[in-house]
Amino acid sequence: MMFDCNFRSLLHLNKTDFQSLCNSIISFKPQLQEVYNMLEDDRSRRAFQNSLNFRLTLDYSLIDEVNTPHQYFGNDVLPYIHADTVIDCGAYNGDTLSAFFSLENCSCNQYFALEPSEKIFKQLVECSKKYQDKAKIIPLPIGAWNETSTLTFSNNGDLGDHPSDGDGISVKVDAIDNFASGCQVDLIKMDIEGSEMSALHGAVKTIQKYHPVLAICIYHRPSDFWEIPKFIKSLYSGYRFYVRHHSDHCSETVLYAIPQEL
Repeated sequence: MMFDCNFRSLLHLNKTDFQSLCNSIISFKPQLQEVYNMLEDDRSRRAFQNSLNFRLTLDYSLIDEVNTPHQYFGNDVLPYIHADTVIDCGAYNGDTLSAFFSLENCSCNQYFALEPSEKIFKQLVECSKKYQDKAKIIPLPIGAWNETSTLTFSNNGDLGDHPSDGDGISVKVDAIDNFASGCQVDLIKMDIEGSEMSALHGAVKTIQKYHPVLAICIYHRPSDFWEIPKFIKSLYSGYRFYVRHHSDHCSETVLYAIPQEL
């Protein structure tokens, strides 16, 4: 079977092959079934199942069937959000920031925008200036992690930069529990190239105290499909879980955790 190179790159599978990916997914069927049973609606279960089956078959019709617009907010899962503090992990050039403030039914008092790439961060700062009249926008040149540290990141200079064991650039990282301590956090979005689990470990206190809405990408690593939902559930059992897929390829599968009090 021909391997989809774009899919391989997005999932960081440079040192494995298609069959080992399939074996990994199949071997964790009990955990995947557990997460499937946690999902709130048929649309979520279909998106979850199709995203996984695409990885086993590379059948793009599965993705076409569940592709939906309006990633993160303004969709059927999160039609509105009026927050005190929003934390945008992987803010890139401000595209999510712009999308948030373009919607009349989304507002906040304070918006943390994290982007560790020095090149892209400059674009984020310029974008942030457009919305300072709507909220206090705080661009931070760091990555979200489980502690305050410095890591080596790949140096692509684009949205694919991620922690690397090889050559790269030094990037400062910090935990949400540190830089947002004392803030009433109502929404956390993460699209951080496979670092989502580490960043969630750095937000344990925030999640347990404030029960923010979570919009977390789960497509970067196969294990994210089961590890991320189960970890979030362990922090607060009152979350309702939804899954939506927001592209015509394997990326942009998002887990939405909505607190029962919302």
